[in-house]
Amino acid sequence: MADSFNHHYSWLKTWRENPSTPTIFYATTSNLIEEIRETGLAPFSEGENFFIEGLHDVLALAKKAGDKRSIEFAEIVLLEHLERPRPLQLTFNYHLAQQQARRKVRRLKALVWLYELLFEYLEKNATHRPAEAEIKKLTKNYEELRDIQSNNQGAIIHVGTDLEKFDTLPPIIADKKGLRRTIKGKNPLCKVCGPKDKKWKKLSREEVEACIEMMVRGGGDFEGLGREITTSETIPSSDIIKVETVQL
Repeated sequence: MADSFNHHYSWLKTWRENPSTPTIFYATTSNLIEEIRETGLAPFSEGENFFIEGLHDVLALAKKAGDKRSIEFAEIVLLEHLERPRPLQLTFNYHLAQQQARRKVRRLKALVWLYELLFEYLEKNATHRPAEAEIKKLTKNYEELRDIQSNNQGAIIHVGTDLEKFDTLPPIIADKKGLRRTIKGKNPLCKVCGPKDKKWKKLSREEVEACIEMMVRGGGDFEGLGREITTSETIPSSDIIKVETVQL
């Protein structure tokens, strides 16, 4: 069985032995697709960082205004979402990429709600009111974000790139010895990903390949060995195979 996302990739070989690379996925939001098509996927991207910047803007103004409720919610959201700078996070698990894309859309909605929560407080409380210039700037940012969020969807970037740039890879696609043991059914995951009604040594070549792919990509309740892989290098736009929107 060929890779379900790249029919030229064989899971019975390490990635170095293959003539092409397996497809991996990056989750983002649809408003960043144009930038990604032009410049590729860049760690520490300004486009991906605008959420954190907006969150800090709300938090700073809420502290000046003494809005304890907005401060509390902003700090909770800040704890939930890691701040950059940090490496690019990709995954072999397609279903996980879908979840991550939806999560990134939801966090935009959460930021819009935080803006509105703060504005509601400012309308009702005249004391400790920040400077009008600061409020005007925040209002402008809010309107831009609201326009983005109202038309936004999740997006999955399908990538085929040089896997050398990643910090860690699933061992059975990187290590020849480990892959050979797996092909022979000697990996503990063979019991997890193999069929329950058939012994491993009775599997056809195509069935063994399908099981190994599942070990890397995951399936059912199993997240897979390739749940998360990271890189601090840029993935050029030429390595982008496909851009897919995620329905919410």
